[in-house]
Amino acid sequence: MPALSRQRSVVCLVGPSLLAALVAGLPLSERRDSSFLGSRRTTGDEAERGPFWVPCFNFPRVAPSGEEDHVLGTFHPSKIHHGSDGGAQSGFSLRVSPTRLGAAGGDVSVQWSAPALHAPLWIGAFLANDNITETAPLKFALITRFARGNALRFSLPNMRDDFVFALFEGGVTRVSEASGQPNSRIHAKDWEDSDVLLNGGPATLVATSPLVRVAGRHQPTGVHIALTGVAGEMLVSWTTGNAAPRQVVQIRRQGGEIEEVAVDPATSYNRADMCGPPATSAGFRPPGHLQHARIVGIPAAAMVTYRVGSDAGGWSPWRDFRAPPANGAVTHALQPEGVSFVAFGDLGQFSADDATQLCQCPASRRTTDGILASVAATDFVLHVGDISYARGYASEWDFFMQQIEPIAARIPWMTSIGNHERDWPASGSVVGLTDSGGECGVAYRARFPMPPPTNTSGEPQGPKFRRVSRGAASDDSPWYSFDWGPVHILVYSTEHAIQAQLPFMRSDLARVDRTATPWIIVAVSPQSGTALASATNSL
Repeated sequence: MPALSRQRSVVCLVGPSLLAALVAGLPLSERRDSSFLGSRRTTGDEAERGPFWVPCFNFPRVAPSGEEDHVLGTFHPSKIHHGSDGGAQSGFSLRVSPTRLGAAGGDVSVQWSAPALHAPLWIGAFLANDNITETAPLKFALITRFARGNALRFSLPNMRDDFVFALFEGGVTRVSEASGQPNSRIHAKDWEDSDVLLNGGPATLVATSPLVRVAGRHQPTGVHIALTGVAGEMLVSWTTGNAAPRQVVQIRRQGGEIEEVAVDPATSYNRADMCGPPATSAGFRPPGHLQHARIVGIPAAAMVTYRVGSDAGGWSPWRDFRAPPANGAVTHALQPEGVSFVAFGDLGQFSADDATQLCQCPASRRTTDGILASVAATDFVLHVGDISYARGYASEWDFFMQQIEPIAARIPWMTSIGNHERDWPASGSVVGLTDSGGECGVAYRARFPMPPPTNTSGEPQGPKFRRVSRGAASDDSPWYSFDWGPVHILVYSTEHAIQAQLPFMRSDLARVDRTATPWIIVAVSPQSGTALASATNSL
Protein backbone atom coordinates (compact mmCIF):
# COMPACT_ATOMS: atom_id res chain seq x y z
CA MET A 1 0.00 0.00 0.00
CA PRO A 2 2.62 2.56 -1.06
CA ALA A 3 0.01 5.24 -1.69
CA LEU A 4 -0.72 5.34 2.03
CA SER A 5 2.89 5.10 3.21
CA ARG A 6 3.15 8.59 4.66
CA GLN A 7 -0.28 8.79 6.16
CA ARG A 8 -1.50 8.13 9.66
CA SER A 9 -4.41 6.05 10.88
CA VAL A 10 -6.08 4.90 14.06
CA VAL A 11 -7.14 1.50 15.37
CA CYS A 12 -9.32 0.13 18.14
CA LEU A 13 -8.93 -3.46 19.38
CA VAL A 14 -11.63 -5.08 21.48
CA GLY A 15 -11.59 -8.60 22.88
CA PRO A 16 -11.77 -11.40 20.29
CA SER A 17 -12.86 -9.11 17.47
CA LEU A 18 -10.55 -6.71 15.78
CA LEU A 19 -10.37 -3.29 14.28
CA ALA A 20 -7.21 -3.12 12.24
CA ALA A 21 -5.62 0.09 11.04
CA LEU A 22 -3.82 0.71 7.80
CA VAL A 23 -0.81 2.08 9.62
CA ALA A 24 2.16 2.73 7.40
CA GLY A 25 5.40 1.19 8.41
CA LEU A 26 3.90 -0.89 11.23
CA PRO A 27 4.23 -4.61 10.41
CA LEU A 28 1.65 -6.98 11.78
CA SER A 29 4.34 -8.58 13.91
CA GLU A 30 4.49 -5.28 15.80
CA ARG A 31 0.74 -5.10 16.27
CA ARG A 32 -0.13 -4.34 19.85
CA ASP A 33 -2.95 -6.62 20.84
CA SER A 34 -5.34 -5.34 23.46
CA SER A 35 -8.04 -6.78 25.64
CA PHE A 36 -8.80 -3.56 27.50
CA LEU A 37 -11.39 -1.00 26.54
CA GLY A 38 -11.47 2.79 27.04
CA SER A 39 -12.22 5.95 25.02
CA ARG A 40 -10.38 8.36 22.76
CA ARG A 41 -11.42 11.01 20.29
CA THR A 42 -9.56 11.78 17.09
CA THR A 43 -9.10 14.98 15.15
CA GLY A 44 -7.46 15.77 11.89
CA ASP A 45 -4.59 17.50 13.70
CA GLU A 46 -3.74 14.37 15.66
CA ALA A 47 -3.08 12.52 12.44
CA GLU A 48 0.28 14.25 12.22
CA ARG A 49 1.50 12.77 15.47
CA GLY A 50 2.02 9.25 14.13
CA PRO A 51 0.19 5.96 14.50
CA PHE A 52 -1.32 4.95 17.80
CA TRP A 53 -3.81 2.45 19.14
CA VAL A 54 -7.12 3.73 20.42
CA PRO A 55 -9.15 1.82 23.04
CA CYS A 56 -12.94 2.16 23.36
CA PHE A 57 -15.23 2.19 26.44
CA ASN A 58 -14.19 0.37 29.59
CA PHE A 59 -16.68 -2.48 29.68
CA PRO A 60 -15.99 -6.18 30.27
CA ARG A 61 -15.38 -8.54 27.37
CA VAL A 62 -18.38 -10.61 26.41
CA ALA A 63 -17.89 -14.36 26.53
CA PRO A 64 -21.13 -16.03 25.37
CA SER A 65 -21.77 -19.63 26.21
CA GLY A 66 -21.97 -22.17 23.44
CA GLU A 67 -25.15 -23.86 22.26
CA GLU A 68 -24.21 -26.98 24.17
CA ASP A 69 -24.50 -24.96 27.38
CA HIS A 70 -28.22 -24.50 27.08
CA VAL A 71 -31.46 -26.44 26.78
CA LEU A 72 -31.96 -24.79 23.38
CA GLY A 73 -28.72 -26.29 22.16
CA THR A 74 -29.63 -29.79 23.27
CA PHE A 75 -33.33 -29.57 22.50
CA HIS A 76 -34.74 -32.55 20.66
CA PRO A 77 -38.48 -32.22 20.02
CA SER A 78 -38.82 -35.96 19.49
CA LYS A 79 -37.96 -36.47 23.14
CA ILE A 80 -40.82 -34.28 24.39
CA HIS A 81 -43.91 -36.33 25.20
CA HIS A 82 -47.37 -35.36 26.30
CA GLY A 83 -48.50 -36.50 29.71
CA SER A 84 -51.18 -39.08 30.29
CA ASP A 85 -53.88 -36.42 29.96
CA GLY A 86 -52.61 -34.70 26.85
CA GLY A 87 -50.33 -32.32 28.68
CA ALA A 88 -52.58 -31.76 31.72
CA GLN A 89 -51.34 -34.46 34.09
CA SER A 90 -53.07 -34.76 37.44
CA GLY A 91 -51.54 -32.66 40.20
CA PHE A 92 -49.59 -30.36 37.86
CA SER A 93 -50.71 -26.84 36.96
CA LEU A 94 -49.40 -23.44 35.91
CA ARG A 95 -50.79 -19.98 36.66
CA VAL A 96 -49.66 -16.69 35.15
CA SER A 97 -49.93 -13.06 36.16
CA PRO A 98 -50.66 -10.77 34.44
CA THR A 99 -52.65 -12.37 31.66
CA ARG A 100 -52.22 -9.37 29.35
CA LEU A 101 -49.08 -7.42 28.39
CA GLY A 102 -48.75 -4.04 26.75
CA ALA A 103 -47.24 -3.36 23.34
CA ALA A 104 -43.71 -3.29 24.79
CA GLY A 105 -44.01 -6.74 26.39
CA GLY A 106 -43.13 -7.04 30.08
CA ASP A 107 -42.65 -9.37 33.05
CA VAL A 108 -44.82 -12.43 33.69
CA SER A 109 -44.94 -14.25 37.03
CA VAL A 110 -45.42 -18.00 36.52
CA GLN A 111 -46.60 -20.09 39.47
CA TRP A 112 -46.69 -23.87 39.53
CA SER A 113 -48.13 -26.66 41.59
CA ALA A 114 -46.93 -30.25 41.47
CA PRO A 115 -47.11 -33.48 43.47
CA ALA A 116 -44.04 -34.83 45.22
CA LEU A 117 -41.15 -34.56 42.83
CA HIS A 118 -39.66 -37.74 41.45
CA ALA A 119 -37.96 -36.02 38.51
CA PRO A 120 -36.79 -32.46 37.95
CA LEU A 121 -39.26 -30.00 36.51
CA TRP A 122 -38.66 -27.08 34.19
CA ILE A 123 -40.81 -24.35 32.67
CA GLY A 124 -40.44 -23.19 29.08
CA ALA A 125 -41.84 -20.00 27.55
CA PHE A 126 -43.32 -20.35 24.06
CA LEU A 127 -45.32 -18.35 21.55
CA ALA A 128 -48.98 -19.26 21.28
CA ASN A 129 -48.56 -20.46 17.69
CA ASP A 130 -45.56 -22.67 18.51
CA ASN A 131 -45.87 -26.43 18.39
CA ILE A 132 -44.46 -27.06 21.86
CA THR A 133 -43.21 -30.50 20.96
CA GLU A 134 -41.43 -29.27 17.81
CA THR A 135 -40.09 -25.84 18.77
CA ALA A 136 -37.41 -24.89 21.26
CA PRO A 137 -38.54 -22.67 24.15
CA LEU A 138 -37.88 -18.93 24.11
CA LYS A 139 -36.54 -19.21 27.64
CA PHE A 140 -36.62 -21.82 30.39
CA ALA A 141 -36.31 -22.05 34.16
CA LEU A 142 -35.59 -25.11 36.28
CA ILE A 143 -37.63 -26.25 39.29
CA THR A 144 -36.42 -28.72 41.91
CA ARG A 145 -36.98 -29.39 45.56
CA PHE A 146 -34.31 -26.76 46.09
CA ALA A 147 -36.31 -24.05 44.33
CA ARG A 148 -37.09 -21.01 46.41
CA GLY A 149 -40.83 -20.34 46.36
CA ASN A 150 -43.21 -21.42 43.65
CA ALA A 151 -43.16 -18.45 41.26
CA LEU A 152 -40.66 -17.47 38.59
CA ARG A 153 -40.34 -14.21 36.67
CA PHE A 154 -40.02 -14.25 32.86
CA SER A 155 -39.18 -11.00 31.05
CA LEU A 156 -40.48 -11.07 27.47
CA PRO A 157 -40.47 -8.54 24.62
CA ASN A 158 -43.27 -8.01 22.13
CA MET A 159 -42.75 -10.89 19.67
CA ARG A 160 -45.90 -10.32 17.57
CA ASP A 161 -47.81 -13.18 19.23
CA ASP A 162 -49.31 -14.21 22.56
CA PHE A 163 -47.30 -16.30 25.04
CA VAL A 164 -47.90 -19.63 26.72
CA PHE A 165 -45.87 -21.46 29.36
CA ALA A 166 -45.33 -25.21 29.56
CA LEU A 167 -44.29 -27.36 32.51
CA PHE A 168 -42.05 -30.37 31.77
CA GLU A 169 -40.98 -33.30 33.91
CA GLY A 170 -37.57 -34.82 33.24
CA GLY A 171 -35.02 -34.01 30.60
CA VAL A 172 -32.61 -32.85 33.31
CA THR A 173 -29.75 -34.89 34.71
CA ARG A 174 -27.27 -34.17 37.43
CA VAL A 175 -23.78 -34.24 36.00
CA SER A 176 -22.71 -36.71 38.67
CA GLU A 177 -25.43 -39.08 37.50
CA ALA A 178 -24.82 -38.71 33.78
CA SER A 179 -22.92 -41.40 31.96
CA GLY A 180 -19.69 -40.09 30.54
CA GLN A 181 -18.45 -36.56 30.73
CA PRO A 182 -20.83 -33.87 29.44
CA ASN A 183 -19.46 -31.09 27.29
CA SER A 184 -20.53 -28.44 29.76
CA ARG A 185 -22.72 -27.65 32.69
CA ILE A 186 -25.81 -25.54 33.09
CA HIS A 187 -25.60 -22.94 35.79
CA ALA A 188 -29.31 -22.39 36.20
CA LYS A 189 -30.55 -19.55 38.32
CA ASP A 190 -33.10 -21.69 40.17
CA TRP A 191 -30.75 -24.41 41.34
CA GLU A 192 -28.75 -24.06 44.55
CA ASP A 193 -26.45 -26.80 43.31
CA SER A 194 -25.86 -25.86 39.68
CA ASP A 195 -24.27 -29.21 38.82
CA VAL A 196 -26.96 -29.89 36.25
CA LEU A 197 -27.07 -30.97 32.62
CA LEU A 198 -30.09 -30.18 30.49
CA ASN A 199 -29.84 -33.11 28.16
CA GLY A 200 -32.83 -32.46 25.94
CA GLY A 201 -34.96 -35.40 26.99
CA PRO A 202 -36.77 -37.54 27.47
CA ALA A 203 -39.12 -34.98 28.99
CA THR A 204 -42.87 -35.13 29.58
CA LEU A 205 -45.20 -32.17 29.07
CA VAL A 206 -47.37 -32.17 32.21
CA ALA A 207 -49.12 -28.77 32.19
CA THR A 208 -49.65 -25.63 30.12
CA SER A 209 -50.67 -22.18 31.28
CA PRO A 210 -53.48 -19.92 30.10
CA LEU A 211 -52.45 -17.58 27.30
CA VAL A 212 -50.73 -14.32 28.10
CA ARG A 213 -52.23 -11.88 25.63
CA VAL A 214 -50.05 -9.20 24.03
CA ALA A 215 -51.44 -5.89 22.86
CA GLY A 216 -50.07 -4.18 19.79
CA ARG A 217 -48.79 -7.04 17.62
CA HIS A 218 -48.03 -4.47 14.94
CA GLN A 219 -46.28 -2.09 17.26
CA PRO A 220 -42.86 -1.23 15.76
CA THR A 221 -40.09 -3.05 17.63
CA GLY A 222 -36.32 -3.20 17.27
CA VAL A 223 -36.04 0.30 15.78
CA HIS A 224 -32.48 1.08 14.65
CA ILE A 225 -30.71 3.42 12.26
CA ALA A 226 -27.69 3.05 10.01
CA LEU A 227 -25.75 5.02 7.44
CA THR A 228 -26.42 4.16 3.80
CA GLY A 229 -23.13 5.22 2.26
CA VAL A 230 -24.87 8.17 0.59
CA ALA A 231 -24.37 11.67 1.98
CA GLY A 232 -27.50 13.18 3.50
CA GLU A 233 -29.24 9.83 4.08
CA MET A 234 -30.11 7.73 7.10
CA LEU A 235 -31.66 4.26 7.02
CA VAL A 236 -34.38 3.51 9.60
CA SER A 237 -35.31 -0.15 10.22
CA TRP A 238 -37.83 -1.89 12.47
CA THR A 239 -40.03 -5.01 12.78
CA THR A 240 -43.81 -5.46 12.76
CA GLY A 241 -46.28 -8.33 12.52
CA ASN A 242 -46.86 -9.82 9.11
CA ALA A 243 -50.27 -8.18 8.70
CA ALA A 244 -49.14 -4.73 9.81
CA PRO A 245 -50.94 -1.68 8.44
CA ARG A 246 -49.04 0.53 6.01
CA GLN A 247 -45.93 1.85 7.76
CA VAL A 248 -44.45 5.34 7.50
CA VAL A 249 -41.66 7.39 9.01
CA GLN A 250 -42.77 10.74 10.39
CA ILE A 251 -40.31 13.62 10.77
CA ARG A 252 -41.23 16.51 13.04
CA ARG A 253 -39.82 19.86 11.96
CA GLN A 254 -38.87 22.62 14.37
CA GLY A 255 -42.12 24.48 13.73
CA GLY A 256 -44.12 21.36 14.64
CA GLU A 257 -45.21 20.34 11.14
CA ILE A 258 -45.05 16.62 10.32
CA GLU A 259 -43.47 15.23 7.15
CA GLU A 260 -43.99 11.60 6.11
CA VAL A 261 -41.36 9.37 4.50
CA ALA A 262 -42.43 6.35 2.49
CA VAL A 263 -41.30 2.89 3.53
CA ASP A 264 -39.87 0.32 1.10
CA PRO A 265 -41.79 -2.95 0.66
CA ALA A 266 -41.37 -5.10 3.74
CA THR A 267 -38.91 -7.97 3.64
CA SER A 268 -38.90 -11.30 5.46
CA TYR A 269 -37.58 -14.83 5.17
CA ASN A 270 -38.89 -18.31 5.85
CA ARG A 271 -37.61 -21.68 6.99
CA ALA A 272 -36.65 -22.73 3.47
CA ASP A 273 -34.32 -19.72 3.13
CA MET A 274 -32.10 -21.01 5.92
CA CYS A 275 -29.29 -23.51 5.40
CA GLY A 276 -29.65 -26.08 8.16
CA PRO A 277 -30.68 -26.90 11.73
CA PRO A 278 -31.57 -25.55 14.20
CA ALA A 279 -32.52 -22.60 11.94
CA THR A 280 -34.57 -24.97 9.76
CA SER A 281 -35.96 -27.01 12.65
CA ALA A 282 -36.59 -26.37 16.35
CA GLY A 283 -35.07 -22.87 16.29
CA PHE A 284 -37.15 -21.33 13.50
CA ARG A 285 -39.85 -18.75 14.16
CA PRO A 286 -41.32 -16.29 11.63
CA PRO A 287 -39.32 -13.05 11.89
CA GLY A 288 -42.27 -10.78 11.13
CA HIS A 289 -42.12 -8.02 8.56
CA LEU A 290 -38.75 -6.25 8.44
CA GLN A 291 -39.32 -2.63 7.52
CA HIS A 292 -36.79 -0.21 6.01
CA ALA A 293 -36.99 3.42 4.97
CA ARG A 294 -34.48 6.02 3.84
CA ILE A 295 -34.63 9.57 5.12
CA VAL A 296 -32.93 11.67 2.43
CA GLY A 297 -31.79 15.24 2.00
CA ILE A 298 -30.54 15.66 5.56
CA PRO A 299 -28.12 18.59 5.99
CA ALA A 300 -24.72 17.75 7.44
CA ALA A 301 -24.73 17.55 11.25
CA ALA A 302 -28.48 18.31 11.37
CA MET A 303 -30.66 17.00 14.19
CA VAL A 304 -33.68 14.95 13.04
CA THR A 305 -36.72 14.07 15.19
CA TYR A 306 -38.62 11.02 13.96
CA ARG A 307 -40.94 8.12 14.77
CA VAL A 308 -42.11 5.05 12.82
CA GLY A 309 -45.34 3.06 12.62
CA SER A 310 -48.98 3.82 11.87
CA ASP A 311 -52.14 5.06 13.54
CA ALA A 312 -53.72 1.62 13.26
CA GLY A 313 -50.76 -0.47 14.39
CA GLY A 314 -49.05 1.87 16.84
CA TRP A 315 -46.08 4.22 16.89
CA SER A 316 -42.58 4.13 18.24
CA PRO A 317 -41.57 6.94 20.62
CA TRP A 318 -40.31 10.18 19.11
CA ARG A 319 -36.51 10.06 18.97
CA ASP A 320 -33.67 12.25 17.75
CA PHE A 321 -30.56 11.47 15.74
CA ARG A 322 -27.77 13.66 14.42
CA ALA A 323 -26.61 13.35 10.81
CA PRO A 324 -22.89 12.93 10.11
CA PRO A 325 -20.81 16.06 9.61
CA ALA A 326 -19.43 16.88 6.21
CA ASN A 327 -16.26 15.04 5.23
CA GLY A 328 -13.32 16.59 7.00
CA ALA A 329 -15.50 18.47 9.48
CA VAL A 330 -16.11 17.85 13.16
CA THR A 331 -19.23 19.70 14.20
CA HIS A 332 -20.70 17.74 17.10
CA ALA A 333 -21.72 20.31 19.70
CA LEU A 334 -21.03 17.96 22.60
CA GLN A 335 -17.54 17.02 21.44
CA PRO A 336 -16.10 19.86 19.41
CA GLU A 337 -12.60 18.43 19.66
CA GLY A 338 -13.22 15.25 17.68
CA VAL A 339 -15.18 12.13 16.72
CA SER A 340 -16.41 9.70 19.36
CA PHE A 341 -17.56 6.16 18.58
CA VAL A 342 -17.80 2.80 20.31
CA ALA A 343 -16.39 -0.36 18.75
CA PHE A 344 -16.72 -3.95 19.98
CA GLY A 345 -17.66 -7.45 18.87
CA ASP A 346 -19.29 -10.55 20.35
CA LEU A 347 -22.18 -8.85 22.11
CA GLY A 348 -25.18 -11.18 22.45
CA GLN A 349 -27.76 -10.25 25.07
CA PHE A 350 -28.81 -10.70 28.68
CA SER A 351 -32.16 -10.58 30.48
CA ALA A 352 -32.13 -10.16 34.25
CA ASP A 353 -35.09 -12.37 35.16
CA ASP A 354 -35.42 -15.86 36.64
CA ALA A 355 -35.12 -17.61 33.29
CA THR A 356 -32.28 -18.55 31.00
CA GLN A 357 -32.02 -18.04 27.24
CA LEU A 358 -29.52 -19.17 24.63
CA CYS A 359 -27.02 -16.32 25.00
CA GLN A 360 -26.90 -15.56 28.70
CA CYS A 361 -24.22 -12.86 28.65
CA PRO A 362 -24.22 -10.45 31.64
CA ALA A 363 -21.37 -8.40 30.16
CA SER A 364 -23.61 -7.67 27.19
CA ARG A 365 -26.07 -5.81 29.39
CA ARG A 366 -23.28 -3.92 31.14
CA THR A 367 -21.91 -2.90 27.76
CA THR A 368 -25.19 -1.55 26.37
CA ASP A 369 -26.01 0.17 29.67
CA GLY A 370 -22.62 1.89 29.55
CA ILE A 371 -23.08 3.04 25.96
CA LEU A 372 -26.58 4.29 26.73
CA ALA A 373 -25.26 6.45 29.56
CA SER A 374 -22.98 8.24 27.05
CA VAL A 375 -25.14 8.00 23.94
CA ALA A 376 -25.64 11.78 23.62
CA ALA A 377 -21.88 12.23 23.23
CA THR A 378 -21.36 9.22 20.93
CA ASP A 379 -21.49 9.49 17.14
CA PHE A 380 -21.98 5.85 16.14
CA VAL A 381 -21.51 2.21 17.14
CA LEU A 382 -19.25 -0.14 15.18
CA HIS A 383 -20.22 -3.72 16.03
CA VAL A 384 -17.59 -5.94 14.42
CA GLY A 385 -19.11 -9.39 14.14
CA ASP A 386 -20.99 -11.93 16.25
CA ILE A 387 -24.06 -9.77 16.65
CA SER A 388 -26.90 -11.48 18.55
CA TYR A 389 -25.50 -15.00 18.94
CA ALA A 390 -28.85 -16.34 17.74
CA ARG A 391 -27.12 -19.28 16.04
CA GLY A 392 -30.30 -20.58 14.47
CA TYR A 393 -32.71 -19.71 17.30
CA ALA A 394 -34.78 -16.88 15.86
CA SER A 395 -36.16 -15.65 19.18
CA GLU A 396 -32.67 -14.49 20.16
CA TRP A 397 -32.87 -11.78 17.50
CA ASP A 398 -35.97 -10.34 19.19
CA PHE A 399 -34.24 -10.30 22.58
CA PHE A 400 -31.18 -8.66 21.04
CA MET A 401 -33.06 -5.99 19.10
CA GLN A 402 -35.03 -5.06 22.22
CA GLN A 403 -31.79 -4.62 24.17
CA ILE A 404 -30.03 -2.38 21.66
CA GLU A 405 -33.05 -0.29 20.55
CA PRO A 406 -32.59 2.54 23.13
CA ILE A 407 -29.13 3.11 21.59
CA ALA A 408 -29.56 2.02 18.00
CA ALA A 409 -32.65 4.19 17.45
CA ARG A 410 -30.56 7.29 18.29
CA ILE A 411 -27.11 6.67 16.77
CA PRO A 412 -26.13 4.55 13.75
CA TRP A 413 -25.46 0.92 14.60
CA MET A 414 -22.97 -0.20 11.94
CA THR A 415 -22.09 -3.88 11.77
CA SER A 416 -19.78 -6.37 10.12
CA ILE A 417 -20.59 -10.03 9.65
CA GLY A 418 -18.97 -12.67 11.84
CA ASN A 419 -18.73 -16.43 11.93
CA HIS A 420 -21.81 -16.75 14.14
CA GLU A 421 -23.89 -14.97 11.50
CA ARG A 422 -22.48 -16.51 8.34
CA ASP A 423 -20.54 -19.78 8.58
CA TRP A 424 -22.20 -22.92 7.23
CA PRO A 425 -20.77 -25.73 5.08
CA ALA A 426 -21.25 -25.40 1.31
CA SER A 427 -23.10 -22.08 1.66
CA GLY A 428 -20.52 -19.73 0.17
CA SER A 429 -18.62 -18.92 3.34
CA VAL A 430 -14.90 -19.64 3.28
CA VAL A 431 -15.09 -21.33 6.69
CA GLY A 432 -16.94 -24.64 6.53
CA LEU A 433 -18.10 -24.64 10.16
CA THR A 434 -21.62 -24.62 11.56
CA ASP A 435 -21.19 -21.50 13.72
CA SER A 436 -24.27 -19.73 12.31
CA GLY A 437 -26.62 -22.51 13.41
CA GLY A 438 -27.93 -22.76 9.87
CA GLU A 439 -28.70 -19.04 9.41
CA CYS A 440 -25.85 -18.61 6.87
CA GLY A 441 -26.17 -14.82 6.95
CA VAL A 442 -29.85 -14.62 6.00
CA ALA A 443 -31.21 -13.39 9.35
CA TYR A 444 -28.36 -10.90 9.74
CA ARG A 445 -28.67 -9.37 6.26
CA ALA A 446 -32.44 -9.00 6.59
CA ARG A 447 -32.07 -6.92 9.77
CA PHE A 448 -28.85 -5.05 9.04
CA PRO A 449 -28.67 -4.11 5.34
CA MET A 450 -25.38 -2.27 5.44
CA PRO A 451 -24.28 -0.21 2.41
CA PRO A 452 -23.16 -2.51 -0.43
CA PRO A 453 -19.83 -2.07 -2.17
CA THR A 454 -19.68 0.94 -4.48
CA ASN A 455 -19.99 0.36 -8.19
CA THR A 456 -17.15 0.70 -10.66
CA SER A 457 -17.67 4.45 -10.90
CA GLY A 458 -17.30 4.84 -7.17
CA GLU A 459 -20.90 5.83 -6.63
CA PRO A 460 -22.66 4.30 -3.59
CA GLN A 461 -25.58 2.12 -4.56
CA GLY A 462 -27.49 2.33 -1.31
CA PRO A 463 -28.66 -0.65 0.75
CA LYS A 464 -30.73 -3.44 -0.73
CA PHE A 465 -34.07 -4.25 0.81
CA ARG A 466 -35.41 -7.03 -1.33
CA ARG A 467 -36.15 -10.35 0.27
CA VAL A 468 -32.95 -12.17 1.20
CA SER A 469 -32.37 -15.90 1.07
CA ARG A 470 -29.48 -18.30 0.92
CA GLY A 471 -29.67 -18.22 -2.84
CA ALA A 472 -29.50 -14.44 -3.12
CA ALA A 473 -25.78 -14.27 -3.77
CA SER A 474 -25.95 -10.63 -4.88
CA ASP A 475 -27.04 -9.67 -1.37
CA ASP A 476 -24.22 -11.64 0.19
CA SER A 477 -21.48 -9.01 -0.15
CA PRO A 478 -21.09 -7.60 3.37
CA TRP A 479 -18.16 -5.29 2.74
CA TYR A 480 -18.59 -1.53 2.53
CA SER A 481 -17.29 1.81 3.75
CA PHE A 482 -18.60 5.04 5.22
CA ASP A 483 -17.33 8.40 6.41
CA TRP A 484 -17.82 10.38 9.56
CA GLY A 485 -16.14 13.78 9.49
CA PRO A 486 -12.37 13.20 9.30
CA VAL A 487 -12.71 9.39 9.62
CA HIS A 488 -13.11 6.83 6.82
CA ILE A 489 -14.17 3.33 7.94
CA LEU A 490 -13.70 0.32 5.68
CA VAL A 491 -15.49 -2.89 6.66
CA TYR A 492 -14.65 -6.24 5.11
CA SER A 493 -15.54 -9.89 5.80
CA THR A 494 -13.31 -12.75 6.86
CA GLU A 495 -16.18 -15.16 6.17
CA HIS A 496 -15.91 -14.53 2.42
CA ALA A 497 -13.04 -14.95 -0.01
CA ILE A 498 -10.69 -11.99 0.24
CA GLN A 499 -10.07 -12.04 -3.52
CA ALA A 500 -13.71 -11.13 -4.14
CA GLN A 501 -13.34 -8.06 -1.92
CA LEU A 502 -9.97 -6.72 -3.04
CA PRO A 503 -11.21 -4.76 -6.09
CA PHE A 504 -13.62 -2.83 -3.89
CA MET A 505 -11.06 -2.35 -1.11
CA ARG A 506 -8.38 -1.04 -3.48
CA SER A 507 -10.71 1.33 -5.31
CA ASP A 508 -12.26 2.52 -2.06
CA LEU A 509 -8.92 3.37 -0.48
CA ALA A 510 -7.68 5.03 -3.68
CA ARG A 511 -10.64 7.44 -3.60
CA VAL A 512 -10.06 8.61 -0.02
CA ASP A 513 -8.98 12.24 0.18
CA ARG A 514 -6.47 12.06 3.04
CA THR A 515 -6.50 15.84 3.41
CA ALA A 516 -10.21 15.75 4.32
CA THR A 517 -10.36 12.30 5.96
CA PRO A 518 -6.85 11.58 7.31
CA TRP A 519 -8.04 8.73 9.52
CA ILE A 520 -8.64 5.32 7.97
CA ILE A 521 -10.01 2.50 10.08
CA VAL A 522 -10.50 -1.03 8.82
CA ALA A 523 -13.06 -3.07 10.74
CA VAL A 524 -13.17 -6.85 10.64
CA SER A 525 -14.15 -9.81 12.79
CA PRO A 526 -11.42 -12.31 11.89
CA GLN A 527 -11.41 -16.01 12.53
CA SER A 528 -7.69 -15.66 13.01
CA GLY A 529 -4.80 -13.34 12.34
CA THR A 530 -4.25 -15.20 9.06
CA ALA A 531 -7.23 -13.46 7.42
CA LEU A 532 -6.01 -10.06 8.53
CA ALA A 533 -2.49 -10.76 7.29
CA SER A 534 -3.82 -12.02 3.95
CA ALA A 535 -5.88 -8.88 3.36
CA THR A 536 -3.13 -6.53 4.46
CA ASN A 537 -0.50 -8.21 2.32
CA SER A 538 -2.85 -8.22 -0.68
CA LEU A 539 -3.44 -4.47 -0.33
